[in-house]
Amino acid sequence: MHSKARGASIDWVMPTEGGIALRPAQQIVKNTGADLALAASLINAALSTEVQTAMAAAPYYFLPSNRNVPLSGVLAEKLGNRSAEVLEKLVLLDWNEINKNRSAWIEQFDREVQV
Repeated sequence: MHSKARGASIDWVMPTEGGIALRPAQQIVKNTGADLALAASLINAALSTEVQTAMAAAPYYFLPSNRNVPLSGVLAEKLGNRSAEVLEKLVLLDWNEINKNRSAWIEQFDREVQV
């Protein structure tokens, strides 16, 4: 249960730089021994309107990948309607840049933050 739901006087706010958005990924790996039809069914179910609507609601609040799922509730309140405007408020992580600097950033974190 979220702290706010338990009565804490807190709220989520969007950083002025933008909120971090992670791209979900599901795929069937090459040369798998799994049943391909079953694997495809799992991916299709995860992308379905029903599942995406549930995942966009409490307690998960995931941004839906399925364009047929409108933003509602707290997502709509915080981000607005599903449009280019919403996407402009989000920052996608640049994993090439992160991976290039990861070791140095971890060492810097360990020196400056971790005690």
